[in-house]
Amino acid sequence: MKGVKYFAIALVLAFLAMATGAQAQVIFGVKPAAQVQSSYFGFLAGTSMVLQFGLDYARVKVEVKGEVEELLEAPFDVETSASMMMPHGGLKLYLKPRAAGTTSPYFLVDLFKAFTSMDLGVGDGDDEAVQDIEEFVQDLLSPWGLNLAFGAEYHFSEYFSMGGEYGFRHLMSTAEMEELDMEISTSLGHTYAAISVNFAF
Repeated sequence: MKGVKYFAIALVLAFLAMATGAQAQVIFGVKPAAQVQSSYFGFLAGTSMVLQFGLDYARVKVEVKGEVEELLEAPFDVETSASMMMPHGGLKLYLKPRAAGTTSPYFLVDLFKAFTSMDLGVGDGDDEAVQDIEEFVQDLLSPWGLNLAFGAEYHFSEYFSMGGEYGFRHLMSTAEMEELDMEISTSLGHTYAAISVNFAF
């Protein structure tokens, strides 16, 4: 829970910093082919820096029905569901000021944190063993992450631009199960490429 609080505090501070920008311009962008961090809202500070944030959401439900006489005496019906929210926020720094009819290369640093909740659909709500497994899987599927990217945008006008981006995404998570004295840490890194469409207001 500490990680959740720290991340929430960081987002609030970032939002306040955006909101207090005297000459801030609102920007909305989408990356059509991206599966995560696929959209953002941002505030343009001056002509060379954008403070941006966004929120992704995913949900999955799996239902298993069947009858295995060797293991179970009666047919079974299990429905497992999980949902994930992933807020993200970061800084886009243009190496060339944004202006109509120009191309502006930029660097992007973006932090994100996934929050996963799940219901295995087995046992009852007071089953501690099931709760421990659910919490273990939730922690494992709730990574911290960092995006580092380089890209460029062509500004058709003061209010519309399109760009391309290439970057590296790194994810980390840790899960513990005290009853088994077990801890699992995961780390995943991969490159990505994206096309962006951006609107300013």
